[in-house]
Amino acid sequence: MAAARAEIGKIELRHAELDNTLATLRAEAVHFERRLPRLEAQAGDLSGQIEQIVAPNLNLTRSNRIERGNDLAGSVSVPYTSFMRPSRRASL
Repeated sequence: MAAARAEIGKIELRHAELDNTLATLRAEAVHFERRLPRLEAQAGDLSGQIEQIVAPNLNLTRSNRIERGNDLAGSVSVPYTSFMRPSRRASL
């Protein structure tokens, strides 16, 4: 009988601890719900700032890559077209 009472005491203690934990978590949830819109706005602002910093560099890099691609295409097209001449193909 004493063992059963001890177990009941443990269960009641755990129940009280669980109630306290739930109350704490609910209070934290309210706090986060209040902060969330401000955090989202800050994240949007930071994203915009990053985009303003990075986007010009990306456009410059892209245009440089396109120019190099055009240069490469021009230098490759001459040997390739000479390779594709019928006389060249026949000799192969």
